[in-house]
Amino acid sequence: MGTNTYRPGGIELGEELAFGSLFTLSERMRPDRTAVELPEGFNKAQVDHVYESSQRWREWPTIPCEVDGREKVLSHRRYAWGWAGFICDVGVAGVKLVAVDVEPDTIALRTVRTPQTYGFDPSQRLSVSDLHEQADLAGDARLPLPWADTVHPDQQALIDHHGLG
Repeated sequence: MGTNTYRPGGIELGEELAFGSLFTLSERMRPDRTAVELPEGFNKAQVDHVYESSQRWREWPTIPCEVDGREKVLSHRRYAWGWAGFICDVGVAGVKLVAVDVEPDTIALRTVRTPQTYGFDPSQRLSVSDLHEQADLAGDARLPLPWADTVHPDQQALIDHHGLG
């Protein structure tokens, strides 16, 4: 199984995965906007932080991670209450991970060989209405989070660093 490390536009796969996972984490860690008003300019500061961090993806801490019984390298970075990570050497697209209350050294990934077990049949076409039905069955994936009304010190550091407060 090979991995193409360069993406369209010359961006390396590691950088792309780092940006995607850290951006997702940073967005998920935001307090509820009805409870905390982040200062003007915070969105740009956060995206800039994610971009700069993703460019330094080779400096992220790494640990071994098992993927389908083979040892791979999981790169990860902590932010706010969670961590973002990625594994480049999985298929052609790699794997992005975002987690809270699960440590990176506990991760092991397995290919799902019977997706029907999870209510997904890859042999059947999905329509938009099917996706809406599945979403209704799943309930709200955005459960109330314990940090919904709090600014994390990592977020406050961005506010302070950019003089936004």
